[in-house]
Amino acid sequence: GDRLLPVMRRPRHLTRHNAEVFEDHEVVACYHHRPPYPEELIRLLASLVDPAALRIVEIGCGLGEVARRLAPFVSEATAADPSQAMLEAARLLPGAEPVRWIHSTTEELGAMPDQGLIVAAESLHWMDWAETFAWARSALSPGGRLAIITGRRLRDAPWQPGIMPLVREYSTIFDFEAFDLIDRLGEEGLFEVEERRVIGPEPYRQSVAGYLASWHSRSSLSRARLGEEASERFDREVTALVEPHARDGWLDLQVEATIAWGRIKPGPRPAVRSPGRTPTR
Repeated sequence: GDRLLPVMRRPRHLTRHNAEVFEDHEVVACYHHRPPYPEELIRLLASLVDPAALRIVEIGCGLGEVARRLAPFVSEATAADPSQAMLEAARLLPGAEPVRWIHSTTEELGAMPDQGLIVAAESLHWMDWAETFAWARSALSPGGRLAIITGRRLRDAPWQPGIMPLVREYSTIFDFEAFDLIDRLGEEGLFEVEERRVIGPEPYRQSVAGYLASWHSRSSLSRARLGEEASERFDREVTALVEPHARDGWLDLQVEATIAWGRIKPGPRPAVRSPGRTPTR
């Protein structure tokens, strides 16, 4: 008979507890301070949509930046996330009105056939990979692709070498395991990469206060888990690093993003779902 999906080992820090931070209202309030994705990336994603199926879905969408910005290029844009707080905030943002918002983990999404593109923007690592790929395989149109945005970062920020030691010092995730998501998915026989690309850099201007807030939108540095005293110390130390490079409280930045896209490999049917799957942000 049909084989069930195998159990795959994900890095040990990708736990339900660490993912649940994205349900915290303060994290949600900080999330929009993350740098926007480069415009070139959005144009690339639009070009990847199957022209025979002008529908896209963003999984683990957070504030749904990709879905909101892709909506003008397609006939239907859907965004799904398990955090109700994220979705409530997303619905108030520019470009939200045409998007269909779904409160769900990716693993628990129902049938959504003939999607011309599925996008996971800095979210796929949190998901159950076997179940997510089984769902995506059933959802994509014959010409559809999966696009995985694995990160965005600032390029050539002079204070960057000093930031990372602070992040490691203050992080509330103590068992972090570095890994290459795209390589791991390939090793598991799930994803056939057509191309990987770094997009950008594109200029971006941000206040020092907004830059600080962007760090507190991360699972490892939320103010709720850091505590008030550690949060204030972190902010003081980061401010000391970046303020010499600011003009009237503003930073001139360059942002770039890393993306891979391709086809989902054929695979076995999904096992029966059990409750309590890991949230997808």
